[in-house]
Amino acid sequence: MSYHDYLPNSFASPTFNARSQPGGINQRLAKAIAEMKHGAFANAEVDKHFFRRNENTWSDNYNFRDANAHCFTANVFGEILGSAHGTFLGAQGNHFPGNDSNNPNQLTDNSKAKNVFALGLPTGAENDLKDHYFNQICTAMHMRNSDIDEEFKNNKTYNIKEFIKPLGDGQPEECIVLTGPLMYTGHTTNQANKAVDYPAHAQKRIVKKRGAVDAFKENEESDTASETSSASSNPVMPVGKDVFIGAQYDPRLLADYGGPMFNQRLARIIQQDFRNAAGDFIPPWKYWDELRPGTLVIANISIVVYVLPGKGTFPCRKIYHANVNSLKVLDHSDVPVDVAEIASVQRERRGNATATSDAGSVAFQSLFLNRAATNSAVALSTENVGASTSAVEPTKTELTPIHFSVDISSGDVVMNEEKTEPTKNSAGSVSVTPDSKKDGKKPRR
Repeated sequence: MSYHDYLPNSFASPTFNARSQPGGINQRLAKAIAEMKHGAFANAEVDKHFFRRNENTWSDNYNFRDANAHCFTANVFGEILGSAHGTFLGAQGNHFPGNDSNNPNQLTDNSKAKNVFALGLPTGAENDLKDHYFNQICTAMHMRNSDIDEEFKNNKTYNIKEFIKPLGDGQPEECIVLTGPLMYTGHTTNQANKAVDYPAHAQKRIVKKRGAVDAFKENEESDTASETSSASSNPVMPVGKDVFIGAQYDPRLLADYGGPMFNQRLARIIQQDFRNAAGDFIPPWKYWDELRPGTLVIANISIVVYVLPGKGTFPCRKIYHANVNSLKVLDHSDVPVDVAEIASVQRERRGNATATSDAGSVAFQSLFLNRAATNSAVALSTENVGASTSAVEPTKTELTPIHFSVDISSGDVVMNEEKTEPTKNSAGSVSVTPDSKKDGKKPRR
């Protein structure tokens, strides 16, 4: 077993053994998922708790809304799998390098690379947690079945790519694939030209009118030297208040950034709402450690379906994306990983989240969640989210804090809500039923 092809239950350690102990993280997570009701993707039903909606007449793409017409979001959990199964957390993300190693498809300022998390059934999961995990698969299948009915009525055929998939040929769908936000800031070609060329042209005109051509040359040489010095200087590692949602960092902070795959001049890597078990932000240069294979996570997602037109004899395509709004580590992993290195242009090396670390374990403290004031969906946050985190919100929905705290000693779920009364269909309803199961929803084994 290596980190590259890691699967749950393939690595033995005290950390993994503790998960399945009485009162361990697996039991507490199973109870918390039950308490979330349809705020958990496992408990949600299409056309009952969320509904298909096409917002643009000019596009066939569509997403899903809840009963209050807000963007539907829900919580999905699982254990991070190795990169061989579709996890891409390196500097290259899910960017496709092409098939020609001598002429790679480079990652530029205009590229749209994203992190991808392939999740599997948590190590040591008992029946309750297994049911919740496979009910997530069932919900995704029900979404697709609903679309099949409509496609049949309209006599349409598509090539389909879902966000659930098998882990091998001939196996059932057991892997959940989550797609993160854009990794890098984007710059169009025109924007880049404006930023670089226009000031230089303006300076030339002013200098020529003064007749100081020599002075212009000196200024130009000085500017070039300054740019060269800045580019060759070592990037500064942000700490403390400089790490917040939406913060932009020098991509050279990533250990595997560089090489023939990268041709970026203006792009900066973006801080996502990814947090460790203590509730602290995980900066991109620590993904290899804190989001290594075997890490147990819960993510808040929204769902988008991209409908792409056919080309020639190829039919139209439908691509289902479970987009990550926020993500929180529930239990760390001690699966050994290799030291990060500059990525090769070859496909099998792309996106590896690699490095070694003796970082101490972070014990699971509590599971904190946010809910939209009028929305049944539940979004992740942490207790110590401060004003700095409001700079860039992952979704457009306005969130109101609500906390489902999991007491470590008893495993009880305690809800403390800032609003006076929750709505009847709220995901965080006070009338929780720990032993309740979804009607008509059977776990897929």
